[in-house]
Amino acid sequence: MGKHIWNRKSTKGNKAIFNSAESLWRAACEYFEWATENPLIEEKPMSIGGELVMAQVRKPRVFTFAALCLDLDVNYSTYKRWREDETLAEACEWIDNVIYTQKFEGAAAGLFNAGIISRDLGLDRYTEEDSGNGGDIEIRVVRVSKNKDAD
Repeated sequence: MGKHIWNRKSTKGNKAIFNSAESLWRAACEYFEWATENPLIEEKPMSIGGELVMAQVRKPRVFTFAALCLDLDVNYSTYKRWREDETLAEACEWIDNVIYTQKFEGAAAGLFNAGIISRDLGLDRYTEEDSGNGGDIEIRVVRVSKNKDAD
């Protein structure tokens, strides 16, 4: 399988159909394993013994619903419908929790950009309000609960 998400060929067949929570969970785990085993590679110049070399730095790949859906060969609206399907809802909840936890913990540990992940998870929402005094804008940070549809 390729290192790039667009090179991944779904092993689930064309437009995967899952008849059980277990089969959906197994397919999602394949994506999680692939993403873990195929980190992003950043090339950085480094000095070793006074010589400038390009080093490859492995960076963890963030789990996303977009990449999961590409891997499953379905669109995100299909995945959202699965959340409401009594057969698949439990697997979707586990998948949602894995993706949320990986993003949250990765950002908390400094592995991912905390600002981007915070917005993606719906942890910080910014609202602008006209204060009514000549066009000054008041910015408020609003804390919200976990947003499963953030992706």
